[in-house]
Amino acid sequence: MSHGLRSVFDEALKVGRRVRSNTSLGKKRISIAEMAVDVAERMLNGLQDKVIMVIGAGETGSAVIESVNAKNRRNLRIMIANRTYDRAVQLANSFGGIALKLDDVDRFLPIADVIFVTTSAPHYIITKERASKLGKDALIFDLSVPRNVDPAVSGIRGVRVMTIEDLKEYLDEEASKKLEDIKRAENLVEKSLENFLERRKRAWAEEIISVFCRMAEEARKEELMEAIKMLKCDEKTAEVMDNMSKAMMKRVVGCLMENLRRNLASVDRATIELLLNIDNYKNKMKLPNTEA
Repeated sequence: MSHGLRSVFDEALKVGRRVRSNTSLGKKRISIAEMAVDVAERMLNGLQDKVIMVIGAGETGSAVIESVNAKNRRNLRIMIANRTYDRAVQLANSFGGIALKLDDVDRFLPIADVIFVTTSAPHYIITKERASKLGKDALIFDLSVPRNVDPAVSGIRGVRVMTIEDLKEYLDEEASKKLEDIKRAENLVEKSLENFLERRKRAWAEEIISVFCRMAEEARKEELMEAIKMLKCDEKTAEVMDNMSKAMMKRVVGCLMENLRRNLASVDRATIELLLNIDNYKNKMKLPNTEA
């Protein structure tokens, strides 16, 4: 891998780490089940001491149970009801909880604070008649497609039903945060690119300056030796002439190079090399190409 390509690769890794550290773009996308559990927690001011019933032990139901358990709340009680009782038992054993048969739902509804319905039945699982058995205020999340909670349940006093459509406002909030993160990531990338290009420009400028200084130094030595030979100078005079030529070079070349460094933004590489006659010198001295 060439030095230039390696620099680009290393910079891409660095900005990638900064994006992951400063945004949520590298994190796992939140699911409907996780969103529902988060919303339930917000609406009930926490899930401590709550009784949670999950009806349906498929993918969504399992995700709800896993998300609830991930909260690691104390005194959580989870009841898992499923058409296939063995599956409910399996989840209850895996995550902790009580397995119920669907026929047992009516008996335990009165003690439930939150009910997550995640079935895929072609009919209503929670009807208005069944929901009337709720003995207190309750929150029901219908995460089923099609809906498995009768819309009429919303008319029961003290019962609030949240559907996937109702969760959209929270999903929109997540989308808004994601958009902000994307903008933040774009700004990080743009800033990183600007800094990288600036460093690269300064790097090749220093390469050109180095070549030019070597060219100037070679010319100084050649002219100095010619002058010493012509004048047949003694050692002391030769030393004085050497110091004088170095001082002149420093004042002239040093000023030129300082101006070049200050004005890098307004001049490109080809122009600098042309003005300093770098190509001619490289060919003359058989120097390697300084292209990045």
